[in-house]
Amino acid sequence: CLIFFVIYIFLVPIQMIGSSKQNHLITKFFTISLTLEFISICFILVHLIKFAFDGQGNEGLKVAGDIFDVLSRTSFMLILLLLAKGWAVTRLEISTISWIVLIFIWILYLILNFVLYVWNITEIDVISDVDEFQTWPGFLVLTSRSCIMLWFLYELRITMKYEHSTKKLDFLLHFGASSL
Repeated sequence: CLIFFVIYIFLVPIQMIGSSKQNHLITKFFTISLTLEFISICFILVHLIKFAFDGQGNEGLKVAGDIFDVLSRTSFMLILLLLAKGWAVTRLEISTISWIVLIFIWILYLILNFVLYVWNITEIDVISDVDEFQTWPGFLVLTSRSCIMLWFLYELRITMKYEHSTKKLDFLLHFGASSL
């Protein structure tokens, strides 16, 4: 957590400066996602430092950090889906129906992640040596991420079918591979 804190302490201000010089929504969305992750890391780091000193920590900070982490991950998923649809790469606009479907599914995904988080922290014994992804909530999180991944690939394929610029196709290909 400390290593990520050090990385993000440099990364977030650089992204904020770069984002302020551009007037594009993708960079703004990415900056928000990155900032949410940094806030998450800060809360969890303070909890862990306090836990190292008194053996108790601050459960409120840990939960707040986890909530910001879920918000960061889900907002990053939204960015990836927008880019897979070709927004800001091959298209300047997305149809109203596509926006409604995207936002509806994203909100469902966000709610599902929060419900599974609550289920995980209330049902799984803290003392047990069980990883998050070895539980039913963890399996369901992975399943939902896999569904989003398949949708991402589907949207990316459609976008690539309509793109004729080799530079943009190359970007989309590398983008898809790195995002997975």
